[in-house]
Amino acid sequence: MPETKVVCTSEERVRDWPKRVDVESVSCSAHQAPKRNFVSVSVLVAITTWIVWLRLAGPANAIGSLVTHWEAAVTMIFGSIVAGGTSMGGGAVAFPVFTKVLQVLPHEAKVFSLAIQSVGMGAAS
Repeated sequence: MPETKVVCTSEERVRDWPKRVDVESVSCSAHQAPKRNFVSVSVLVAITTWIVWLRLAGPANAIGSLVTHWEAAVTMIFGSIVAGGTSMGGGAVAFPVFTKVLQVLPHEAKVFSLAIQSVGMGAAS
């Protein structure tokens, strides 16, 4: 029966490095942890966040707030797309749109942009 080739994880390669001579000849354990499906984890986190938000704010207040401030939601959807696709943060989109288009005071827009930036950077790490 031929032996199946198992790809090593980086942790196993670092752990076994001093013991081996040839990197390609090392066979790693076949009992590696399965890879997680990050899309389902992200969807689970999003659904949990929405449920907690609806529960804490109350469905009427939460939906009413979303309808009242739809411009900010659309701005941040666009900001998250720009932040994910470039090295800029979502606050780089939010601040000019809030101050020039939505007429939000610069101090409030700055604080919101910094908060969004820190949340986005925390979620990315």
